[in-house]
Amino acid sequence: MEHKQVIKRIAESILSELEYFSENINPHRINRGDVLAYPESALTGGAQGLQELGRVNAAMSQTNAQLQKEPFIAYVKAEVDGEIRFVYICREYIPKSGPQDKSTTMFASYKAPFGQIVEQDVNTSFELQTPDRNRPVKRIKVLEKDLFKPVHQAHSWDAMSNQIFLDLGTYSIESLRQFIDDYLNIESRNRDRTATLSIEEIEASLRKALEQELTVKEGLAREIRSKIALRDQPTLDTVQGSIFRLPVSIQLIITGAPGTGKTTTLIKRIAQKSNPSLMTPSEIEGFSEDEVEEFFSDDRWVMYTPTELLKIYLKEAFAIEGIPASDKRIRIWNEERIRISRDVLKFSRVGDKGYFARITTPILTV
Repeated sequence: MEHKQVIKRIAESILSELEYFSENINPHRINRGDVLAYPESALTGGAQGLQELGRVNAAMSQTNAQLQKEPFIAYVKAEVDGEIRFVYICREYIPKSGPQDKSTTMFASYKAPFGQIVEQDVNTSFELQTPDRNRPVKRIKVLEKDLFKPVHQAHSWDAMSNQIFLDLGTYSIESLRQFIDDYLNIESRNRDRTATLSIEEIEASLRKALEQELTVKEGLAREIRSKIALRDQPTLDTVQGSIFRLPVSIQLIITGAPGTGKTTTLIKRIAQKSNPSLMTPSEIEGFSEDEVEEFFSDDRWVMYTPTELLKIYLKEAFAIEGIPASDKRIRIWNEERIRISRDVLKFSRVGDKGYFARITTPILTV
């Protein structure tokens, strides 16, 4: 019974924050009058300045569109340096307006270093390196969390497909709004029936009614697939998260059975390493601003796929993460290896027997 009261508190917090978010999100666009307010961003006027202005506006429009469609994807209650904090995890961008209670509540981007808080198990403690030299380490303990899909319907927000992790157990709830409605209906009916009873008897009767009528599924519910596609997994587990957050200088090979999240982990890694603001300071240390912009951007990666069908699914998955994925970025390996043999290694196929002709042209130049 106790876990249902905890879930009710979590549900009320999430739904309240979703409604507040929807009403207070602050779309922001830069106009010509703002150019001089951004001297560090190369908005120097003229054609180049206006071009940069358009680029910034396009990025902000994308940010606002994503936040309005999907405000945040997870809730975490944690102890941060000995103080209780309620953290709402956004897929990538965080709103400028901030949460309702800024003293105890915060937004965090999942791809940022602090986002790993949602990957930790309940009652797990860890240390987080920060760029603040005066307070370089945060000590964090996860107390409870809820992973869900925000959905706007019938003029209100709901959190669907909830996976709730408490120290009391793990639970699945399809809709938080339906859960709250059922909880309040049961509570109201019970009070009407027990108007002549004592407070203790009313509370006991309510606990019994909630236990019998309010269904909460223990464990994690399996998701029913409605179409063939890569599964959208906004957050990863502890193992996957530790892999995609490895420094960009690390080379790694990921192996595993089908469906274990290898491709999803790589997509998250590309999405994070394509945005310097989401990387740790040590990863970009030693690079100039121009080098950071050149080396860590959303067009400095390539992913190879075995089939055309998987290529289509990958494009959809990258689009959800806000990463442009053209044919130049996602390539079919069977076609690419032929191009490499022809244009890079200078081999040419002979007939249809698969032999290669020997050439004397040097492949490498000094």
